Amino acid sequence: MAKRRGVKHFGIKSMAKRHETRRQTSWHKKSIGIKT
Repeated sequence: MAKRRGVKHFGIKSMAKRHETRRQTSWHKKSIGIKT
């Protein structure tokens, strides 16, 4: 049970990390668009 919970938590963590990076790239693109 504990092992399963750990895997679930890891999955959520990785998902959040991926979402954060995606948001950063989109924001970076926006900033570049405004600059040029």
